[in-house]
Amino acid sequence: MSIPEQIDTPRLILKPLVAADAPFIWREVEESRESLERWMPWAQYHISITDTKEFIERQRSQWFLREGFTYGINLKTDGTLMGVISLQNIDWSIPRM
Repeated sequence: MSIPEQIDTPRLILKPLVAADAPFIWREVEESRESLERWMPWAQYHISITDTKEFIERQRSQWFLREGFTYGINLKTDGTLMGVISLQNIDWSIPRM
């Protein structure tokens, strides 16, 4: 099964994260840390921008190995990164329709 590198909608572009996305992701984690840590256990270990850069590299490795697919959610109008979404725990043994 082919996984698209980029998904375009009328308002958004979903594309793999790149190193340049690290400052945005780090800033958003810091600003939302209290809320995130209640629901997202990973947030307590995400304590520096280096962790953010390593997260992006892990996501890119997972993509290459077809173990998971993480997309940055970008506005189509100006490319602003608005968030992140991922597909994880894929069971490739389930036939597609």
